[in-house]
Amino acid sequence: MRIILFFILTNILIFSSCSSQEKQEVFDKQNREFKSTQRILDYEILNTFDIDPYAFIQGIYFKDNKLFISTGLVGSSSLRIYDLDKREEIKKIDISTYFCEGLANIGDKIYQLTWQNNKCIVYNESNLNKIKELQYSGEGWGLTSNGKNLIMSDGSNILKYINPSNFDIIKSLEINDVNGFPLYNINELEYINGEIWANVWTSDLVYVINPDSSKVVKSYNLIDLRNHLGDSPNAEVLNGIAYNPDKNTYYVTGKDWGKIFEIKFIR
Repeated sequence: MRIILFFILTNILIFSSCSSQEKQEVFDKQNREFKSTQRILDYEILNTFDIDPYAFIQGIYFKDNKLFISTGLVGSSSLRIYDLDKREEIKKIDISTYFCEGLANIGDKIYQLTWQNNKCIVYNESNLNKIKELQYSGEGWGLTSNGKNLIMSDGSNILKYINPSNFDIIKSLEINDVNGFPLYNINELEYINGEIWANVWTSDLVYVINPDSSKVVKSYNLIDLRNHLGDSPNAEVLNGIAYNPDKNTYYVTGKDWGKIFEIKFIR
C-alpha cells in the first residue's frame, strides 16, 4: 500500500507544473524509444552479489571495494556498507524516523537525503557516526558528487548543484532528452568522468547526461537484468548505479531486487 501511495502522490506532484497532455506526449515519446531498444543488449554481467531482498535501495556509491547503500521507506530506512570481497553486508544503521533517499560522499563525509523531511543527514564515513543534519526545500530523490559539490535530483527534470557545507543551491540544470523533451522522474545519480548518469523512476533505462549542455547524450537499456533476478517477488524498479574506476565497471541494482550486478558496458 505504501508503494501505491508513493506512486500516486509522486505523479501528482510531478504533473502539477504543466498540462497532463504535454506530459503524456513526452512520456509516450520516451516510452516508444525505450521499447525500440529492448532487443539491444548494451552490457555484459561480470558478477552477481546477493543482498537483502527487502532492501528498498534508494542510492549507492562505490569506495575502497565497498558499496555504501541507502535504503528507504519509513520504518525500514537504513545506511549500509556491503563488502564486495567478502560478498556480505558488514555494517548497517537503521533510520526509523525518515524515508531515506539518495546517497553520496565528499572526502570523509557521507550525505544521505530524505524524501519529504527536507533534511540531509551527514555522517562520518569511517564509522557512520552522525555529524549533523542540513535543511533543504522540496523533495530529495537522487544524490551524487563531482568531488566539490553535491548534485541532487527531486523527481523533476531539474538537477541542482549543492554546497555541501550548508546545502545552498549553487546552480540548477534543466535536463532534456535527445529529442529536446524534458527528462522527468530523474532519480538515483552517479557522477562518472565528467558526466552524470541517472536512473529514471519507472524506467529500466540509465541515461547519460552532459552537464555542460544539460542534454542526454546516450542511454542504456537494462531491462534484461530482470531475467537474472531469480526468485525476487518484491522486485520493483531499477534504482542504483555506482562506478568502479579501477576496473571501469558498474554496479547496478533496484528496489527490493535482492541482487547487485557488476556489469561492463560494451557499446
